[in-house]
This record gives sequence, structure tokens and C-alpha cells, in this order.
Amino acid sequence: MDIKFRLLALQKLAGCALIVLVSVGLIGIAALHPAHAQDAAPPVLDDACSKQAPNPLPFHVQPLSIASGYHRGAAVGAAAPTHKIPGAPWRSAPGQQPAFQTEVKIADAIWLQLRFGRSALGRHSYILLTAQADGGQQPLAASSLAEWQNQSALFNGESVTVALYVAPGDEGVFFELTEAVVGEPTSAAANSAAPGGPTPESVCGADDRVSSTDPAVGRLAPIGCTGWIASNGSFLTAGHCNRPTMTILEFNVPQSLANGTTVQAAPQDQYPVVAGSIVSMEGTGDNDWAVFNVGRNANTNLLPVQAQNAFYRLSTDLTPATIRITGYGVDGPAPCFGDRRQPGCTIPTPTPVPLNSNNQTQQTNAGPSQGLTGTHWEYEVDTQGGNSGSPIIQDGTNWTVGIHTHGSGAMCPSAYNGGTAFNNAGLAAAITTFPGPNAIYVDQNHPVNILLQAGTPFRPYKSAATGYAQTADNGILSIVAGSYNETLTLNRPMSVVAPVGTVIIGAP
Repeated sequence: MDIKFRLLALQKLAGCALIVLVSVGLIGIAALHPAHAQDAAPPVLDDACSKQAPNPLPFHVQPLSIASGYHRGAAVGAAAPTHKIPGAPWRSAPGQQPAFQTEVKIADAIWLQLRFGRSALGRHSYILLTAQADGGQQPLAASSLAEWQNQSALFNGESVTVALYVAPGDEGVFFELTEAVVGEPTSAAANSAAPGGPTPESVCGADDRVSSTDPAVGRLAPIGCTGWIASNGSFLTAGHCNRPTMTILEFNVPQSLANGTTVQAAPQDQYPVVAGSIVSMEGTGDNDWAVFNVGRNANTNLLPVQAQNAFYRLSTDLTPATIRITGYGVDGPAPCFGDRRQPGCTIPTPTPVPLNSNNQTQQTNAGPSQGLTGTHWEYEVDTQGGNSGSPIIQDGTNWTVGIHTHGSGAMCPSAYNGGTAFNNAGLAAAITTFPGPNAIYVDQNHPVNILLQAGTPFRPYKSAATGYAQTADNGILSIVAGSYNETLTLNRPMSVVAPVGTVIIGAP
């Protein structure tokens, strides 16, 4: 993401120049001495309804004890070992042999995720993982392994080849594999909660969900929830999805197998959830939310908004007549629609509930809003377990009013599905402070009434100049993607964030 100035007046500040600091998604404009300018680092940041329960992708954890041993690279000046991976910044080096290679194979695994113990990868050495089932690959250097919190992407199939490539000049290079997360067939364990557990409700009558390809909405795995990109660069889901197994956000998810067993997205479409970034509240339908951040993709070095080029705006003022819910709910034939807890489903435990190829893939449905009560939206829209965290969308727009969290626990129309509105004070605060304290927001295409502009993600200023004037020294000015036909003079220290795409400021 960039901020580009067609017309820009840079002024001096008490003997030190304003420096434009470029980083992924962050342009810092700070009072720094030119000799010490450096890239700015991204910020790290019982009711009538029942929770729309997550639907975890079934798995177990199996111990591993694999050590690469210690390796030394060739003399400095030799060609560094690199591989060309689709969409990745790696160049080919034909004939390069790994210093160490092993195969992790676990019979009948549906998918595998590998967890690393100790490692030292030097400056340029890396691990290359390759799924034998579909050829999916992921390179992990020292920085990306740390960003991925010592675990890999999710690989389809029962076998992953792990190769260590040692760069010239690197010494003492090694890694240890300590665990494998082993995916199991979905049909073997799906929806086995006993009757009386959390009701995932609800399909209202016939199931009207249809397959969709919304690029802003991803699947959280292996927890089995929905997460999505907000206009300030944050990621949103339901609070009850905040579990240790909420580790990966994946986009462009393929269809499941005919029996409902899930298939993982390609490694270049997966992103690690930053565990320390999660701010959440798990409560009733009007107070169930989570705000979090993700790391870069190890193949492409991109963030989701760069790769997906999509996001949703947030509003506390809209009152949509028709609401759309898009997410990764379970699915199967009527009357269970993929979950025994669905009202009307009579399949007893432990008999598996039938699933289909739409199970936990992206689907969408729209229906009439039943209105906002306090901080709780209700609507007559088909959802299921796994839809937890979906955006509550004003149909036909990229505007959202909340986070889908709960089912009605009863058949419509005696009760309705619902979620937490953005006027929830805790949720609003977590979103607003996502990039850091003292943030002011600008979005010229936001639907906010001009008289209600307040510089928040929900009521942003429409003018970059107005936002700049309202931003405190050393504060953060967050500008949503677009061309702003105005003149902006920058003469105070602050960070200017372009969280969801290129911002152009200046006369055409």
C-alpha cells in the first residue's frame, strides 16, 4: 500500500526534515534526523440466543522428534540457494541440493501442519516445505518462521517434504520438528455435540445459502470460524472464536470433498494470526467480538489486503432493510444442514450427520433485518455453525454494521439470528485503537453523513486535510484507499497509515 502525493509541501521542523518512511501498509511522517531514518514497523497490536458455535476442523496432535543436525554453508561468494515458488520472491537455482531433507508422513492424514522447536537459520538459509498431494510449497526463513510463530501453513494430504537449504556464509544452521497437527476426515467427527449443547441455528426454512467468492472474507482454521478485513486494516471475528486453535486465516478456500471433508487453501493464501494481537470479549449476542492482526504470507510477503484487494467499511449509523451474511458455515442435506443441533434434526449421537461439498466453504445469504436493539442486530438470514465472525453487511454494499455471532436457538420466525453491533463500546474502542493510540480516520467514500464526521472508523472525516488537522502530534492518521483531490501540507510529526490500499492526495 502506498500514499502518493501529486502536490505536496514538505516543511522544515526545527532543524530536522520531515521524512516519508515507507513500509508495508504504513507511511510514517515523522520528525527524524535524516541520517537515522528507517522503515517504520507495522503496529502489533445466557440469553435467548445461543452462540453460533465454531465448527473446528477435526485434528489431533502427534509428537515428532526430527532434528536436521548442524550445517555450514559454502564459502561466501557462492550462489545462494533459492527456489522459485509461484507468487514468491525466490529465484531458481537449478541443481541445488538441500543440506538436509526428510519426509513427514502420517497415514490417512487429511492435512498437516508442522510445528518447529529450536532453530537457527542464519541470514539467508531457509526451510522449504512441499506437500506431496498437490505440490503446495512454503519457504520459511528465520524472519518468516518467527512471524509464523514456529509453525507452518496447513498442507493438504498425508505427506510433507521438509528440506533445509543453507546459504553461503551461514554456520550452525539447524531446525527441530516437535509436533504435527494431523487433520482428520470431517465426517468422522463433525458435529458430534450431544443434543442440548450450543445451538448453531439457524437455517430459516429452506437453506438459501449459495456459494460465493467474497475476497474480503476468510476462514479461520482450524477453529472453524469466519474472519474478515476491516477498512482500518484490522481483522474481525466473534469473541467465542478466540481459542488457541485460531491460528490461520485462509482465503480463496476450495470446495470440500463430496463427504464434507475440508480442503485447505494454497499456502500462498494463508496468514498466521498474531496471538498477542487479539483483543476480545466472549459474551451474549450483543457483546461477543474479537479484533486481531495477522502476519505476512511467507510465500508472497504480502498482507491479506494487498493480496485480496478488498475490505469492508464499518458504520454505526446505517439501518439496512436487507442484511447479508457471508461466511464458512457447515452444510449438508435437510433437515440437519450439516449439524445435529439444528432444530428439526433427529439424527442421534454418535451417528455422523451427512455433509456435502459446500461444508465450511464460503457461502452467502441475504434476508430482512429485524432491527437493532441496544448493541444487538437481528435478521432472518440463513447461517450455521462456522459462520461465527461473519460480517453483517448492508446488502449490495461494502458497508457493515457488526459481527455475526449467535443463532436464535429456535425456528424462525419465533426468533432470529443475530450479532454484535459496532456501537458496542468495547468493540468500537478495540477497532479504533488497532493501529495505536490517538488515531484519526479519513475515508472520502464512507456513507457517514457529513454532519456526523468524528474521525472514527465508523464516522471518519471525508477530507485528508481535516483529518490531518485533527490528528495530534505523534498521532496516527489512517486514510482509506482512494484519490483525494485536495492539497495537504505536512508540517507536524505523525504517522500516516494507508491500511487498505493506495492513497493519492493532490490535484489531478
